[in-house]
Amino acid sequence: MPRLLPRAYSVASESGSTELSFAFNVIQLPDIGHLTNRQGLVTGMFDTQLDKEKSKYPQVHMYLRTQQHFRLPEDQTLPLILIGPGAGIAPFIGFLRDRKRRKEAGEVLGKCLLFFGNRHRERDYLYRDELQNHLESGSLTELHVCFSRDSPETNPGGAKYVTDLMRLDNNQTHLSELITNQSAHIYVCGDANNMAKDVSQAVAHILKTRNGYTDDEVITAVKELRVEKRYREDVWT
Repeated sequence: MPRLLPRAYSVASESGSTELSFAFNVIQLPDIGHLTNRQGLVTGMFDTQLDKEKSKYPQVHMYLRTQQHFRLPEDQTLPLILIGPGAGIAPFIGFLRDRKRRKEAGEVLGKCLLFFGNRHRERDYLYRDELQNHLESGSLTELHVCFSRDSPETNPGGAKYVTDLMRLDNNQTHLSELITNQSAHIYVCGDANNMAKDVSQAVAHILKTRNGYTDDEVITAVKELRVEKRYREDVWT
């Protein structure tokens, strides 16, 4: 049998931490022939051992892969727009922990908006309590959440995904102002196949709608955000 490919996880630890933490969703695989009731190999292992033996953690081989560009800007006063559905929220937890430490040290920080989505509020709201604490401390300015499998009435404006949250009228106006006039930095983490593309399209839509850009102008504007490292992605397939 060939060796299994490595699984990549975004680190949720803040800078300078001596602990390595990450988030994961347990993958439930559909029935295929005689293979039933299966979970993803690694996430299933984590889930089973962490649930049954709280004091015994699974042992895995690992290596670190650096993300040189996916880090907070040097100027901490610039606004941040964080977009991380599902386990894509992981690196932003590290960002927020870092911001909280800086705020407690008396540093002046810019606004920080987080757009998070998952399937069900009751069982998929990752880091729920910690996010609330960051809101209360001011390390997080705005938290926008939605859950795709819950009733639409429970989500703001009936939003199903994070891109729906971004496209809400009030959010469009606010995001356009932050990006166009306040040099906001945009960070996206999660699925590369669909989510990342949809977020890029949502940003383009917001800039075009609120600024009156032509198709060519908005393409140029998004490219410039990437070149200036104000639009950064940590995505996987």
